[in-house]
Amino acid sequence: MSLHSSETKEFSVLVVCAGNLCRSPVAEQLLRARFAAAGVRAHITSAGLEATEGEIMDEQAAGLSRTYGGDPEGKTSIFLTAAHIVNADLVLTATREQRAQVARMVPRSTKNTFTVKQFARMIQGLPALNSADAPKRTDSLAASIVTQLAATRGFLPPLPNPEDDDIEDPYRQSQATYDRVGKSLDSAVTTIVAAFVYSPFEGAFAPR
Repeated sequence: MSLHSSETKEFSVLVVCAGNLCRSPVAEQLLRARFAAAGVRAHITSAGLEATEGEIMDEQAAGLSRTYGGDPEGKTSIFLTAAHIVNADLVLTATREQRAQVARMVPRSTKNTFTVKQFARMIQGLPALNSADAPKRTDSLAASIVTQLAATRGFLPPLPNPEDDDIEDPYRQSQATYDRVGKSLDSAVTTIVAAFVYSPFEGAFAPR
């Protein structure tokens, strides 16, 4: 799905974790729900680097999704392939290691692959676009945002603790771990959607 191939193409986001049972499906479902509520045309999917095809989403993770407004019904795991990566305009991973694995699978995806928390952190720092400068097409603006973040990534100072860009794996861990992951994903998704839809890009993604 090329961002510029057609006016009718939706901006596509792929979320990646290990098993596609907890973190990536929760993020997928929250992004889909929040973008839809804001009137954003976006195609959201998720997959796992180590996933077994067709496994039912983890029950506790499904509960997190519902808590934060997602819909986990019918979600089963998908094994990540290079085609999934190539067809995504933005790839969001749960961890830095998974980001590196995605880049090894499809080297040219480095420019549009971030961890979820990294992307949320970086998108907050984008300068506001003047209305005269902002692209008029939805897909062009989406591409502009991802391109700007890719261009500035190498100039940002490193985090004091690089692990702060990771989301821990809650699978078969305590409910407290699931709760921490849910809060992290909710916060990151809220930041991402707000940045795309409102300030500094207010109204840019409303359906034409």
